[in-house]
Amino acid sequence: MHIENLMTMNIPRTAECLVQDLLCPEQISVMYGPPNTGKTFIALELARCLSAGQPFLGLETKKVDVFLVELEGRHGMAKRAKAIQTYFPINHSDKQVLIDFDSFNLQEESLDTRLQERFEECGFHPKLVIIDTLSMAMNGADENSSAMTSAVMSLKGIAKTCGTHVMVIHHSGKDPSKGARGHSSLKGAVDTEILIHDNKLSVTKQRDLPKISPIPFRLEVVDLEVPEGSRQMSSCVVLPANAEVRRD
Repeated sequence: MHIENLMTMNIPRTAECLVQDLLCPEQISVMYGPPNTGKTFIALELARCLSAGQPFLGLETKKVDVFLVELEGRHGMAKRAKAIQTYFPINHSDKQVLIDFDSFNLQEESLDTRLQERFEECGFHPKLVIIDTLSMAMNGADENSSAMTSAVMSLKGIAKTCGTHVMVIHHSGKDPSKGARGHSSLKGAVDTEILIHDNKLSVTKQRDLPKISPIPFRLEVVDLEVPEGSRQMSSCVVLPANAEVRRD
């Protein structure tokens, strides 16, 4: 590419972001943090907000379809989805959020092509793909080896072939300040890196946008309806830290 061509390339603008000042189209990101800090809850809230075109923790969003690959188990996800349906009104004009529990292997050749063919078959064109979690999607490969490099290439392939932003959920090491766990090729390749810790969403890397300030949030407990005589169940939804407490 000649320098003259570089001068005419478009610079990413806030108006083009999937999430204002946070996620750009056709890039890859990692959301990481210690266990039990709310990463999957945050991912579900992100999916809900994008499908409805509603603000995500105060950040404006584009209304798009979302594909969530959930590899951590069906039961917990069922409760979380029920909590969202209970707490937030469902608008039938919303875009779709499809959740896939099937095996998903980032070491598989031509995964991007297979995924694109699947989307085309069902007429579904997501602009955000969330993979929960990276370690499960690596199919037992060592996160600290060159297998991470091939996983990263697979993520980039999905983003380009499917025309979507790809976010992976990952774990941090013992010290969250040292970044996501595993081979350094992950941090080097991602466009956006988000830490979920101490009830805050903090951007720790941003390639094309300025870093935003940490955003505090809270997990609101939602009691779920269960058949009479069954044990009471509850789950959580994500709210901005300053959101009013809803009183039924």
